[in-house]
Amino acid sequence: MDFAPYLACVAADLKTGNATEHTHRPALQTLLESSLPGIKATNEPASLSR
Repeated sequence: MDFAPYLACVAADLKTGNATEHTHRPALQTLLESSLPGIKATNEPASLSR
């Protein structure tokens, strides 16, 4: 598992200064899918209703 590309994406996102809790999900999805053959990670934030 190569974390370097993932960490580079996270660092680039943080550098913009406007990262949120959802910003890093695409990078995490890519990391998981490239590390675990046959796995399809979904990037669908849950909606909270009050």
